[in-house]
Amino acid sequence: MKRSLFFHAPLLFLLLSIAVFTGSQCKSLKCEPDYWKRTKKEYKCPGYKVVRVLTVKNPDSLKFHQVYADTITALDTVRYICNQIIFTPGAAGPNADKMRQYLACQGFKLERTCKCTDSFELWAYEGADDADVIEIVEDPPKDNIGHGIGGLSLNYEMPFTDSLERVSVESEDRIYRSPQENQRISIAITDTGVDLDPNGQLRQNNYLWNRPMTPCKNRQILGRFGLNMLAKQFILFPFKKEPEDIDGHGTFVNGILAGIANNIPAETELLNIKVSDGKPFSVFDAVCGLFFGFKQGVRLFNVSWGYLDTTTTTAVPNIFSTLLQEMPEDAILVTGMGNNNRSLDHNARFWPACLAEIDDRVISVGAAKSSGNLASFSNFSSNPQRMTLLARGVGVVSLAPRSLQNPPKTGYARGSGTSFATPFVTRRVANIMATSPALSPGAIKASIVKEPNTTLINSVPVLNNQ
Repeated sequence: MKRSLFFHAPLLFLLLSIAVFTGSQCKSLKCEPDYWKRTKKEYKCPGYKVVRVLTVKNPDSLKFHQVYADTITALDTVRYICNQIIFTPGAAGPNADKMRQYLACQGFKLERTCKCTDSFELWAYEGADDADVIEIVEDPPKDNIGHGIGGLSLNYEMPFTDSLERVSVESEDRIYRSPQENQRISIAITDTGVDLDPNGQLRQNNYLWNRPMTPCKNRQILGRFGLNMLAKQFILFPFKKEPEDIDGHGTFVNGILAGIANNIPAETELLNIKVSDGKPFSVFDAVCGLFFGFKQGVRLFNVSWGYLDTTTTTAVPNIFSTLLQEMPEDAILVTGMGNNNRSLDHNARFWPACLAEIDDRVISVGAAKSSGNLASFSNFSSNPQRMTLLARGVGVVSLAPRSLQNPPKTGYARGSGTSFATPFVTRRVANIMATSPALSPGAIKASIVKEPNTTLINSVPVLNNQ
């Protein structure tokens, strides 16, 4: 017996209502079929963002912004991950759910959030074609009064550009502990991990973190000596949960923090948060690693990474403005300024080092030669708020994993870069924190650029006794 149309009417009405509601919601958020078709048809993700490079005829000119249009001479690129967008809900305010729906309409799916904070969400496009993430980030949907909803940013990739020689070198330097047990200062290092050789100097002298850690969320994979953010869960068992260094960059940084470069004892405890295996890694993972350190109660961080931004805007990226908002008031980030040999005096920024200009909890470090003069590869600025100080970053000798070396496996290597200038300053900050625990981050920052900690060379403070 045939059923009448009236029998199906309630079901048809329900399906039609759902379709109309869903369609109207997507339409109000600008994901009409024509837009979607155009995006899929015309866009091919190159994996890098082309930006303008500035050259200024008169860098001291107060008319810089007026002459800007006449002084563009080249193009540069900033690498990003093609199919990912970082969403910062706090920057979107009451429109956060609208932005999430907009991303879903565009074919994106929430991939993960930072385990230690809900302030950052990583959205990934899973279609067969490419999504124009630049257009989505730069032309977001409007709110009810016609303003663009904020909170989106590209997930930039950050390679390590320092020069780290893989050849073993000889050194008489050793790590040792001072006979005086002062307050041990914990330092978190977001890097490539650390050499965990039981016979290595870091393990033998108990510099590595070796106490219980607090997981941020259920099922977070924790190691004994730190966190490996690249670890995977294999069925019921974690795979490579320790922050083992298979590159050497992180171990080199750890060696300097432990005093290897000139036998200066440092009462430090090193918490390694592995965010890279040496390959380019994302700003999302790097910042999420900092929040893990906050969760463990660490208040001093060595940040030997970042990316150069030469776009025309001087606005602080959402991910870093939110980082400053949620960062503990007594925490300090010591950050490298990068190896692009670029002036950061005008629109160019190296993030997160340039946060030093707006927040006393951030110290930015450029690299100096042994003479104290600026290294040829280091980024720089004549603005003392943007470049806090210089430290030795050329021909530094520090630790290397023997497992990565060819015979003779000395356990030492030589490197140059702002990544390796930064831990000299971090170590000095740790010593100040140990002897003067009541000092605020602002007072520590003011102290470290003055004698006897530094000497002025060409009007730039350079760290002493490295």
